[in-house]
Amino acid sequence: MPKPEIKYQSQFNPASKLVLVDADSPNEYWVNNLNHPIYKNLNMKGIFNRLKKHMDEFEFYKAESFIDFYFSPSQNLNEIKERQDVVKAIYEDEKTKDLVKTIICSAKGLRTWTPKFFVKTRSDIEERSAQVKDLVEMVESSLELKTTSSRLHSLKYFAKRIAEKKEYQQLKAYDSACGEQTGKTYDIVMKDLSVFGYSRNEDGTISSPGLTQVFADLTRSERRNEINLLSSGSRKKIYSALTDLQDLLHSILIHPELEGFIDKKEVKTFKLEQKLSQGIQDLGSTGGLYRRQARLKPTQEFFLSQLGEIIYHIDNMVANSLQDKMEILNVRTNNLEKQFAFYYSLAKFAEDMAMKSAVCMPKLNPKEERKQHIVQGNIPSFTLKRIPLIANDVYSDENEFMFSVTGANGNGKSSYARLIGQSQILAQVGSYIAAKSAKISLVDGLFVAFKGKDKPGEKAGSGFQSSAAFVRDLFVPRNYNYTNGRILSDEEIIDSYEKHEQRFLTPWSLALFDELGTGTDINATLDVLEKLTYGSTSLGTTAYIFHHCHTFAEKITEGEFPHAINLGAIIENEKGKEPVLTKKMKRGLHSKTYGELVINEVGLTKKNISQGVEILKKLGFTQ
Repeated sequence: MPKPEIKYQSQFNPASKLVLVDADSPNEYWVNNLNHPIYKNLNMKGIFNRLKKHMDEFEFYKAESFIDFYFSPSQNLNEIKERQDVVKAIYEDEKTKDLVKTIICSAKGLRTWTPKFFVKTRSDIEERSAQVKDLVEMVESSLELKTTSSRLHSLKYFAKRIAEKKEYQQLKAYDSACGEQTGKTYDIVMKDLSVFGYSRNEDGTISSPGLTQVFADLTRSERRNEINLLSSGSRKKIYSALTDLQDLLHSILIHPELEGFIDKKEVKTFKLEQKLSQGIQDLGSTGGLYRRQARLKPTQEFFLSQLGEIIYHIDNMVANSLQDKMEILNVRTNNLEKQFAFYYSLAKFAEDMAMKSAVCMPKLNPKEERKQHIVQGNIPSFTLKRIPLIANDVYSDENEFMFSVTGANGNGKSSYARLIGQSQILAQVGSYIAAKSAKISLVDGLFVAFKGKDKPGEKAGSGFQSSAAFVRDLFVPRNYNYTNGRILSDEEIIDSYEKHEQRFLTPWSLALFDELGTGTDINATLDVLEKLTYGSTSLGTTAYIFHHCHTFAEKITEGEFPHAINLGAIIENEKGKEPVLTKKMKRGLHSKTYGELVINEVGLTKKNISQGVEILKKLGFTQ
């Protein structure tokens, strides 16, 4: 029959992931990991590196794999709010942060005790004492937590279940009374006894089973002429070790809270205390081991073999008692250290952002509300760089959800897309964002297309073709019969959706399209933008289209598309001065490109050209 476990029940739910679809790899929507092309296009590598840096505080092996698992944008509102609560508790309260850090470190150390991961590198007593210390620190720190976070409460409940057991109370008493000192004392003992030139552990100590083997080696005839078994220095070391060991055993035997911790009858039967006392007496006397020169080596050999047996016996007796109680408890942390290390790293990431920007925990709403209100938002990844920040507002709702974004190159259009995309992803992970305040509705999918340009080695127009196909696939199944234009039935569309692993836009999606149709003629680009706008506004998808097609922006101004408005990147232009790119967005603005401004600034207008041609004709510069 398997032993009952006290197992931490993880509250983390990686299901209901946010759908991520990128034009560069439209079939990889199910690959929700750090290598997804959306994260690359949204410039999120710096965020992942910073999270890994904070995870590295705990010296996890391959910390990026933990981030890959826990950095999981979710569609489950309750799941995200529970993540938010624990991250907020760690960020806002210094004591909670310190307690969580202790819990993570101790749980990580305790995890190495379990049979699957246990690797013996130290003496039994020292190893087991360290494990007991980890257990006690994890439990006591968890019990100290004071928070409304359900996930921190789950830690507290886990700790309470352990603390209720009498075996834990005995281990706690051991740790409080002599646990740490026991480990240190035993460490010193083993270092003192390593004077014979044997060192089995990395820290210079020798384990008791190893020591027994040392003594066996020392008493073999071929070793007798190589080593002075008990030189003056050796005697001092062994004397010191035995007195420490005697104090250690005595403190465990007489401590009132450790009654029954080790078997006193066994100690008495094997006369362990008497043998230690005798050994100390022999080492301290001028006779004893040195009484008869003729019998010196046999006497020393017998003493050493007895000493090895005593130490091995004490080591096993104390270590086994600790081991038995740990096994009865059968505590399983179930990766809690990794989960809470991720929450801890999100809180530390918020501190990093707060060095340069206001930060807030966004208030989340169900996807059906279709609102995104961000006040004075900065790009989260930019807060980690040594560059000036330009804050912008983001506002969309069920009435205005389609945005035509224009402006000069270098005036912040792509940065605005990254502000929106990064903030949405972080919000659905459960993280703080870089903003003064934010109310964000969940989305079921994030669709991104950045600059569909021709690729080297592909035919001209390939970039435009892939952009057009990507827009088509957002609305129309790929097995649509384009030859005869037959419209598929609802059942066929559903079948296509399921069989071809294709995701479509919905009223609760967020789409970011940056310079679709680049590299082709203006009419074709206009056609793609109009069809994309028609489909998005018909569905109710929140979409941002970043472009340079001013004919399209003018149609938005004229109200040709419902629920669509212009956003323009502001350029400050004073006569006689270079235009200033502010990287600030303004609602209702159809912003001119930098090229248009330069053309007007230098006087390259149709009126000026016509006037010039007339003058040239009068001067005779005609055919």
